[in-house]
Amino acid sequence: MQEGLQSASQFWDASKTLKVLAEEGYFNETKDDDLGVPLPPVLQRMVSEADSLGLTPGEGHELALSALGACVFYLKRCLVDQELLSMANFEEYVPVDIDVEQSKESSSCFARSRQRLVLDAITLTNLEILRNGTNGTAEGTLLEQLDNCCTYFGKRLLKQWLCAPLCNPLAIEDRLNSIEDLM
Repeated sequence: MQEGLQSASQFWDASKTLKVLAEEGYFNETKDDDLGVPLPPVLQRMVSEADSLGLTPGEGHELALSALGACVFYLKRCLVDQELLSMANFEEYVPVDIDVEQSKESSSCFARSRQRLVLDAITLTNLEILRNGTNGTAEGTLLEQLDNCCTYFGKRLLKQWLCAPLCNPLAIEDRLNSIEDLM
């Protein structure tokens, strides 16, 4: 069974993450002539502009870099860090429930499109979407009523759709038309 990562030694802070990325040289192929640490553009935006070495996290990006540190630790533990990180294929994750101004700055297509509604745990519980309030089972829930899926992939997709429903009228209409075509 996988256990949680230990703080500091396995779940690194932002500074240690940047230091390890610099020392391991994952992105040396992308290095320019500047003196700073070569980083992919997404990570470069998370580094403080005042630090020419690129070892200080930018304001508001400490937690993202710390989470990246936990991922790097785990990839090193699995011995696949060089292969995966050297691809420099990073994209900033921006949750769908953030401010519109922030989402316009984001490269994430999910944040820019604002296609889905975010339902928190309390809402899911009160509406009895996945579990009922009586005994915590799926009996009598919306999921039980709609779930006629034959595969685990379909069941998983249906749960995702119920927990983050569409809010764009055009996307809803497209989905309804698709279902109508299947019927």
